[in-house]
Amino acid sequence: MNQQFKMMKPMIDAQMATVNAMISNLISMWDQSAVFIEGAAWLSEEGRNAFKQWVGINKRGCENLKDLINGGYCNLEKFFGSE
Repeated sequence: MNQQFKMMKPMIDAQMATVNAMISNLISMWDQSAVFIEGAAWLSEEGRNAFKQWVGINKRGCENLKDLINGGYCNLEKFFGSE
């Protein structure tokens, strides 16, 4: 591992942990939103199904974003010659 990466590694690790936590919290928010809508008697069944579909799309988007960001950090480590 080269000297530049040794100095940058703690910063990169902190950024990666922050991003992963943020995206995990977004996914939890979508899960909680789905639970909230399940108990909403004022919403029609069609509205609930549309909301569930919307929640699923957003959760998949968050998971895909997390995978892409982690792939970027992996490429960054490869660029700096990390093992």
